[in-house]
Amino acid sequence: MAKEKTEALKPISDLAQEAKMPTWKVMAMCRASGWATDKLVSEREFKTALSSFESKAMGGTHVS
Repeated sequence: MAKEKTEALKPISDLAQEAKMPTWKVMAMCRASGWATDKLVSEREFKTALSSFESKAMGGTHVS
């Protein structure tokens, strides 16, 4: 049976600090992902959530 390589889990705050993210962005990403700010995630999960957050449209719709 092959062993699966598991990624190390780190607190979101540590990963955000490594990525030099402003606090507001970390909080908004966590809210959008449904995560608590003290959640432990892999670097891959963090990058996926960040990418998803950054690609979402923000704000309401424009009505003319």
